[in-house]
Amino acid sequence: MIGMSLFLDWVIERSSGLEREKLLKVINKCIDEIEIDEYGISSNLIKDGQRVFAKSSFPQWDKLKAPKKLSTVSDAILREQEIKDICKILEIVSKQYRARVRNWLAEIFPTEEFDCLFISGGAAKFLHQEIEQHCNSYRRVEYDPSSF
Repeated sequence: MIGMSLFLDWVIERSSGLEREKLLKVINKCIDEIEIDEYGISSNLIKDGQRVFAKSSFPQWDKLKAPKKLSTVSDAILREQEIKDICKILEIVSKQYRARVRNWLAEIFPTEEFDCLFISGGAAKFLHQEIEQHCNSYRRVEYDPSSF
């Protein structure tokens, strides 16, 4: 099992009081935030001749706004600590989950054995980077050559 439900289970097991639906909504907002936010691609440009590709970025949880919505504490100091704790949990679980997905992809989809891979499901957008890396493909982006 490598679906998004596994990721959610791991986060909930390591935290207290997080609701599954709310957590999933926040994760989706984080993904949307990354797609809008420049840091999601600017530091991950790959130049190949005249073409430029962006390696997708994985959430830097503590830099995003959405995880703050997971805090339930009203005291400002405790709230800040709770947000830090939640972001740390998300970071740790993300690394573990991604490692599991990379292993699964290598076992089930050896790159030399397929030409095309279609993905779908709740985790597809969340795991974009792993899938890109496994298939050795990246999103093409527009960029300013003077900044490269």
